[in-house]
Amino acid sequence: MPKNVELSSGSRTLREFLNRQLINVRPIIVNADIHRKCGSSALSLQTAIFLTINFTIGIGILNFPKVFADSGNLTGALILSGILSVFIIGSIVILSYCVDICGADNYEDVVRFFCGPLYSDICAGTIVLYIFGGCMSAFVIIGDQSDRLLASLYGSNFCQFWYLNRQFVVPLVAVTLILPLCFAKHIEFLKYPSLGGVLVSVYLVFLIIRQYYQSTAKFSLKSSNWTRATIVIPIVCYGFQTHLNWIPTYVRVKKKTFSPKVIAIIIISMLIASTSYTLVIIYGVLTWPTEQLESNILKNYDATDEFVLIGVLCVIFKIITTYPGTFFCARITIDKWYCKLSKDAISFDNRLASTVIIWVLTNLVLSTNFPDIGSINDLLGTLSITFIFIHPGMCLFKSIKVIKYSGPIKLKRLLQIISISYIIIGVFIAILSIYQWIDLYLINERPKPLSLCTI
Repeated sequence: MPKNVELSSGSRTLREFLNRQLINVRPIIVNADIHRKCGSSALSLQTAIFLTINFTIGIGILNFPKVFADSGNLTGALILSGILSVFIIGSIVILSYCVDICGADNYEDVVRFFCGPLYSDICAGTIVLYIFGGCMSAFVIIGDQSDRLLASLYGSNFCQFWYLNRQFVVPLVAVTLILPLCFAKHIEFLKYPSLGGVLVSVYLVFLIIRQYYQSTAKFSLKSSNWTRATIVIPIVCYGFQTHLNWIPTYVRVKKKTFSPKVIAIIIISMLIASTSYTLVIIYGVLTWPTEQLESNILKNYDATDEFVLIGVLCVIFKIITTYPGTFFCARITIDKWYCKLSKDAISFDNRLASTVIIWVLTNLVLSTNFPDIGSINDLLGTLSITFIFIHPGMCLFKSIKVIKYSGPIKLKRLLQIISISYIIIGVFIAILSIYQWIDLYLINERPKPLSLCTI
């Protein structure tokens, strides 16, 4: 635990203190080699917005209609989603505030600064597990999209040809397109495809709305017990979880000290993401009956339609542009493990190469055993609750002691109430989500996902 930093009695607010004293709080950079390799060039505010949107509106958007339809209460689920989004925005603000105090450049180091090395190691393991599952889900979706495309173009027996089978197509895309991008030493290069990733998300929203108006049948949900709406919590947390990527992005924004412009980045990004998710949910649910909705909604559409075909290709492009940025967060943690456990001096380039190759190949092998993204996303959503609620709450609570705050007592109590509330809410919904996951996927047998190949 770092030494306490005295708060000047002349400071009227916490922000005034931080703006003057940030240089006195030494940042925790566990691996300076990574920090140097990542570069120090700043990101513009516009680039930061595009990066944040691109990371937020991920592949989980395809799973939203199915989960919200299964809730049986679309109105209640959407209201709950809106409430959660407010807390999610708040936790991003909390993390930004904590970064200003400790100077860390990634999520794990923020937790280490405030909560100590033991809890940080637990957090690091959770981060790697979460990101690994997310990357594995990405390969499952690439397989879904290739199946949808090839089934529409070549018929339901397409997979009898080895070069059209997803067991060949997915590794081909991974090795030729995704693997090279994972060797990048920093995430600034993603500012170029991030604009394309945002446009892809906009197109997917347009596609699902278009398919609703093209459909002759319209469906609606009958409201069920409001408590059942809570099954959407994991997918909402998974869909809006951008906290791991936010910190590397935030520290490279030109105006590093927390400011109204940074708040604008957060609010604009979350507003666009929330609007996109809501439109996809509403129009996706109203286009198909609940029992026919797939966990990947694009599997419900015919790819011979040129608009659907473009959408399928867009999803693959989206995964290619987001996979490296998501992997970047795990790579930092894995590299620290290398340095801590290995007695041999291994260069950064060699560590990077071995990490990337082992990670991608392991993802490819394991993804073949999970043909349905629904169970993966729900489990990842449960893990993301810790990143959104529990860790930020603990860091905020500890920050009061770290700076030995002696300013307005009302502000101090407000910070304590907010931090404790985040921790309590996070623990509660994490336990609830675990119980629901066990009930949905282990106790009750779920319908098998639609197979587009009939041989």
